[in-house]
Amino acid sequence: MALVDKSEGTRMAKTWRHWVGQSQFWLMGVVYMMARIAYNCLATIWPFYLQYVCLFTTDDPTTDPTSPQLAIVPLVNYLSSTIFSIFFQAWFTQKLQSRVKPIGFAAAMIICGSIPLAFISPHNALDSWAVKWLVYPCASI
Repeated sequence: MALVDKSEGTRMAKTWRHWVGQSQFWLMGVVYMMARIAYNCLATIWPFYLQYVCLFTTDDPTTDPTSPQLAIVPLVNYLSSTIFSIFFQAWFTQKLQSRVKPIGFAAAMIICGSIPLAFISPHNALDSWAVKWLVYPCASI
C-alpha cells in the first residue's frame, strides 16, 4: 500500500476513500477516459473513412479483400505516437512546464490534422492521389 506523503505528518496507509477524496485523482481519471475515448473512436472510424470516403479498396475483393491502406494508416498512426512518446513527450512536458499546455497543444494538433480530412470526398478521391495522400500525414498527427 502507498503511504501518505511525509509532509502530511502521518505514516498511515492510504485507503480508497483517501484517493477518491483527491481532486487530482478525478482529473487524471477524466483525462485518461477522454484519451481512451478519442483513441477508440479514431481506431474504429479510420477503416470506414478509408473505405467509403477515400475509396481505398481493392480491385478484386475475392483475391485480396483488404486494401493495404487499411493496415498502413493505423500503423503510421501507432508508430508516430510511439516515437513521440518515447523521444519527445518528456522534453515537451518539461519545456512547457505544465501538463495542461501539452494537452491543449495536442488537441489543437488533432483539430489541425482533421481539417484536411474534411475536404476529401469520394468524388475527388476517385481521380488521383492528389488529395488521398493527405491521409498519411494526417494519420501521423
